[in-house]
Amino acid sequence: MSCKATVWVLSTLVVLSAVTGCTWREEGFDLVILSPHDEKITEEFERAFAEVFQKAHGRPPRISWRDLGAGTEAQMRFIYDRFETHPEGIGVDVFFGGGIDPYRALKKKGLLTPHRVKNIEQVPPALLGVPLYDSEYHWYGTALSSFGILYHKGLLKKLGVAEPKTWEDMTDPRLVGYVGLADPSRSGSARAIYEIILQAYGWEKGMRVITLMAANAREFHPGSSSLAKDVTLGEVAMGPAIDFYGWTQIAEAGEDVLGFVLPDKLTVITPDTIGILKGAPNIENAREFLDFTMSERGQKLWMLKAGAEGGPVKYNLMRMSVLPKTYEQNPAVCTVKLNPFRFTSSFSHDAEKGSTRREVVADLMKSLLIQPQAELRDCWLAVQKSPRKDALIAQMTRLPVKEEEALEMARTKWSDQVFRAETMTAWVHFALEKYANVKHVAEALER
Repeated sequence: MSCKATVWVLSTLVVLSAVTGCTWREEGFDLVILSPHDEKITEEFERAFAEVFQKAHGRPPRISWRDLGAGTEAQMRFIYDRFETHPEGIGVDVFFGGGIDPYRALKKKGLLTPHRVKNIEQVPPALLGVPLYDSEYHWYGTALSSFGILYHKGLLKKLGVAEPKTWEDMTDPRLVGYVGLADPSRSGSARAIYEIILQAYGWEKGMRVITLMAANAREFHPGSSSLAKDVTLGEVAMGPAIDFYGWTQIAEAGEDVLGFVLPDKLTVITPDTIGILKGAPNIENAREFLDFTMSERGQKLWMLKAGAEGGPVKYNLMRMSVLPKTYEQNPAVCTVKLNPFRFTSSFSHDAEKGSTRREVVADLMKSLLIQPQAELRDCWLAVQKSPRKDALIAQMTRLPVKEEEALEMARTKWSDQVFRAETMTAWVHFALEKYANVKHVAEALER
């Protein structure tokens, strides 16, 4: 059984530490890991690491996996909140999971402890312009992810909609109520996907695509895993998904039911990351765990079939390794068919830009698309009936801020909570007024 099922309740720990004024720490553990990963990943990595630890220390490790149940963004908020009251350390050794943006932010705030893993020379420093580890060794990409569209073949056929090939295919007006999306303020993978769309199409066209996707959305999920399950169940016809969510659902439901596509030249491959937090109480064990995850033994867990030599025991994790040689050594027992180191794309992703504006983009979407989603959908339904549809869509997807302005806000003002709240309120009012006006014009033209 995973240690997730046996560790103390988080709220109790927080109360105790608040009362005592001490650093939150779970006594009796060799390693405390905060992670959004599901139990398939945590169980396989704990089992394999335990073998290595046993050989080195003569006993199995006692590991506590902390999971807040709400994805990377909730865990980031927890980390920040705990360091506010416990600046020397929060009793957590390792943060394991999520894209590179959270780790860039943690490094910037001085909340990560550097460690040079033993086999770093075997890991390329970057892939298609995206860094695979920090040049000063504060964080490492431990697995790779691509982002595409998971879709339900039968439901699309029923709706008369072709299988998707690009992100724009999710803006088809026949898909109103049949697109699944995740909330970028709660899901790190959702933020990554929306940032890819913004950079692939450019700021204005990218936000237009995202706006029409949102107008078609059934709802905004708190995480990408529940979104993928909705596609599998036929609750929605399609939605953006991380590759391993797509491959896992297809393996369970069958290729006759589901499909998964990477939009050609409109996506990137990014790392799923790991790092040691400042003040780690079990620093040497944390270093050993990082060495293990980046080693050939650790990397095989992501890719090999369950039961294969050196692979996971119980679960197929279906993730891409950051070690190029892993793809050549184990093709017959590999669950991943894409070799990212042979992947070519003309799309150049600016990881630094994405990291800088991540909070602004999430708040912009929350203000324009999520909070007023009902008004957005009503406006979209009215626009579809208008003979001036294209002109009205242009008005409906207008933005209150240019790309350069958003970047400047991110660099200089977004940490000011008063400015942030006032700006988001103004954006909500902008959106509500915009949707009401466009809907009124569309209805007047129809009459």
